[in-house]
Amino acid sequence: MTFGLSRRPAEVASFRQAILEQPLANGPAPVAKFNFFAGCLKPSAPQTAAHPYSTAWLVKGPRFCLRGLEYLLTAEAEPYRDMPVSLPNSKVIYEALKKCEVRLVSALPETWLVHLIRLADEDPETILVRLAKEEEAVGISAGAHFAGVKSAMLMQNHGFMASVNGIVSFAHLYKIPLLMLISYRGSFGERDPWQTQGGNATEPLLRALGIPYFFLNNANTVENRIRHAQTLAESSLQPVAVLLTRDLMWEE
Repeated sequence: MTFGLSRRPAEVASFRQAILEQPLANGPAPVAKFNFFAGCLKPSAPQTAAHPYSTAWLVKGPRFCLRGLEYLLTAEAEPYRDMPVSLPNSKVIYEALKKCEVRLVSALPETWLVHLIRLADEDPETILVRLAKEEEAVGISAGAHFAGVKSAMLMQNHGFMASVNGIVSFAHLYKIPLLMLISYRGSFGERDPWQTQGGNATEPLLRALGIPYFFLNNANTVENRIRHAQTLAESSLQPVAVLLTRDLMWEE
């Protein structure tokens, strides 16, 4: 099967129903991997095996499990559980970016960022750049800066770690302001074992790189803190990180 990048919820529901109605072949089924992108489905490279803590869709025999997004789909039509990511708080964050005149956003699929990515995608005034890897965002934001366009980088903390080379050898070296909104996975309350080590390393790495950062944990302070972060990034010509916490992004 092939899936475009613009699958909306109704199409996803249709896909789900088609899967449930599809006869299952005898014997072991191939393991396929899919990424979730702002309510969309897109295929990525097939796998022959997967770590039990994989964040990908695992399609194997009668059972379908999207571990990273934490809902379960079975051949017996077990209802899936919606992700409890806060839409109201995501809207507050997005509106704060708009008030800062951010017109370009770069992102990869990420559970906590799902609503932010969709809001950017559906906004005709905003350019959403879909990345293949997080380090590309450094170059995208640098180009936007040279063109006089304000930008923001949306990424998970693991993605931030993957972008360190670009930050050090490009943004720091050539004095490029970066506004980074980083979902702070692996901190207190984290239930996914595969996220925990990234949580342990996030703040030490930010400090080691000399990147100023603070937390967003209350919707009432979002607008001021994002504006202050952008102001510091532009005045100091350096990366600045805003850590999106579980208290702000997750509804339980």
